[in-house]
Amino acid sequence: MAIFITTDQVSRTLRDGGWTPTTILVSGTDITISGRTDSGEDTGIVMVSGTVSNFVIDTETFTSSDNSLVTPKNYGVYVGPGRTNFTIEGATSCIIQWQNRWYL
Repeated sequence: MAIFITTDQVSRTLRDGGWTPTTILVSGTDITISGRTDSGEDTGIVMVSGTVSNFVIDTETFTSSDNSLVTPKNYGVYVGPGRTNFTIEGATSCIIQWQNRWYL
């Protein structure tokens, strides 16, 4: 069963910034996390092999709780401009956090 998370759940708009790294806290087995904006732009995908609990993925620092379990190694799951929709497969729980970034 997939988990679906959208940035609408926190009222993020285009004014909240553009491409933003995420911190993901996830538990489950053989997990795949992918994102796509409403305009169809791919915001990245990351896969975690094996069974994990409270596993942290930090896409800003390109690190995780165990880097050997994560592919691809670019840790590329971002929040895009406007609304981003995430699909999480294989997880029993997932929290995706980010800090909005504004560009001048």
